[in-house]
Amino acid sequence: MLEQGNEVGVHGINAWHDPEDGYQERKRITDMTRCENTGVRIHWLFQNAQMFANLEMAGYAYDSTFGYNDAVGFRGGTVQAFRPLGVKKLLELPLHIQDTALFFPAKMGLPERKAMELCQNIIRNARSFGGVLTILWHQRSLAPERLWGHFYAALLEEMQKNKVWFGTAGDVV
Repeated sequence: MLEQGNEVGVHGINAWHDPEDGYQERKRITDMTRCENTGVRIHWLFQNAQMFANLEMAGYAYDSTFGYNDAVGFRGGTVQAFRPLGVKKLLELPLHIQDTALFFPAKMGLPERKAMELCQNIIRNARSFGGVLTILWHQRSLAPERLWGHFYAALLEEMQKNKVWFGTAGDVV
């Protein structure tokens, strides 16, 4: 994966609330990849007031958890990577669009047309401020379990119309 220009990061389970667990989760990846500047996104977007400090203590270079589980948009109020309060090195790459937030009935439950309109507005906002747009699209969403792959392809096409640069999270931060 690395030889093809991809990035391997951590899908953290306990790192958000336990720096030692976070260190162990990161170490398993860095031992395999030999990449020290490892990023994380916490499962289910779990977070608390100590999350950023805990992730920094665990040695992560960046996090991309700060977003919504039940909506899309700008939880951090920005399209820029930023340094959260209380940390010295860790950068936050804010999350803006998530598949399950758009389509799960218990979340926004949007029809595809409405979901695309909302995503287009978010894209326009990111473009007008010259920032980053972060998307979380689960691989299960591409498969028969959810069948949201065609929407994902259309979303990427919509973004390409704006002549954007697609990069790994590590390259962006």
